[in-house]
Amino acid sequence: MFGTLFVKECKQVMRSLIYIIYLLIMIVFLVGQMGETQVIKEPKPDQDYYGVKESTDEKIIMGNALASLVQEITYESFATYPTGFYKAVILNQEELDQLKSIVEDCTGKSWNQIREEEIAFFEQFGDGVEESIQAGNSYIVLPSDNLEYSDFKLKMQQVCDIIGRGSNYEEENYEKGAKELMTYEDAMNEFHGICETDGITGAYMRMFCDYAGILLAIMPIFLGVTRCARDRRSNVEGVIFSKKASSSVIILSRYLANITMMFLPIVIIALIMQTSYCYQASTLGVTPHYLAFVSYSVMWLLPEIMFVTAVAFLLSEVFNWIVAVVVQMFYGVAALMGSSGLQDITGLNLIPRWNTVGKTEAFFANVNQLYFNRLFYTLLAIGAIILTIIWYGYKRRGGGLYGKKH
Repeated sequence: MFGTLFVKECKQVMRSLIYIIYLLIMIVFLVGQMGETQVIKEPKPDQDYYGVKESTDEKIIMGNALASLVQEITYESFATYPTGFYKAVILNQEELDQLKSIVEDCTGKSWNQIREEEIAFFEQFGDGVEESIQAGNSYIVLPSDNLEYSDFKLKMQQVCDIIGRGSNYEEENYEKGAKELMTYEDAMNEFHGICETDGITGAYMRMFCDYAGILLAIMPIFLGVTRCARDRRSNVEGVIFSKKASSSVIILSRYLANITMMFLPIVIIALIMQTSYCYQASTLGVTPHYLAFVSYSVMWLLPEIMFVTAVAFLLSEVFNWIVAVVVQMFYGVAALMGSSGLQDITGLNLIPRWNTVGKTEAFFANVNQLYFNRLFYTLLAIGAIILTIIWYGYKRRGGGLYGKKH
């Protein structure tokens, strides 16, 4: 009975217009994003630029924050995320002057001198994308030698009072976002981590999961609610309720069919993409991790599909598909905006981020937190689908959200 229903459900999902749209969006998005990833190259001792790394040095933290503040004052626009969504703050001249005064206090230089140094610095670089990235990552406005870190934090609080909530000058943001230039030794350590620990393919598959995870916080909602809505549109609930199949068999066959049909294309796309990364590994004399495409997909993406689909089933059965879509869309967007950075696998965010090829040591230093995160959502998914089965059985016996059906 279960096998027959499962195959039937898979066929229904495959014929669904929503599923075809899901496939097209997933393929176009992932191919477009992964096609832009950089090729791994061994660093050379005479390179001008090796990239950046995270820094905990207080001078660097202050210098990064002040550089950002100088640039935002220059453009007279300040990026903030007061509710998780981007909001540009425009200040009046009096407020801009107050910020300039804070910068002067922190650096011991006049605003005109700071601007002249900023212009001279950026004139050294070309107008290309790589040059712009290098310039932005390299620019720093160092504080005066006598500025204590505690005093700097008080100054940044004044900046926050002027700009408002969610700016780059809140302590958590400027401390997490501090970067410093990598040396040749740093770059070689990074290169060896990608080659020896990740086998090249692991590094790329983490970025693949980062991009796929964004879509999978939203897309499974529509496939999940479509199955429940189909019965109601066809007015076949009465027939289904009278069938001999148990509630658990009906719900599980639908649930597992949805998960299978959503997850298989992800694995296939990852496998196809990984072939080019295996070739890249061979050109560097590196043995690739051939199973990275499936191991990362199962560990990283499958729990997300399970959770989003299970909640879609539960909300659709208890309420309706509209409630399920609205609630989960809001939650999915909030999860994306709630991430504290593009390399954040800590905490319990639905969408772990690792939007970089590399930083292998930092990833594996926190990987246990990612495992806990994925286990957490797997257990929530199991709990949600059990509740769906219980509620579905209750409805089959004549129950409902507002009492017995007549």
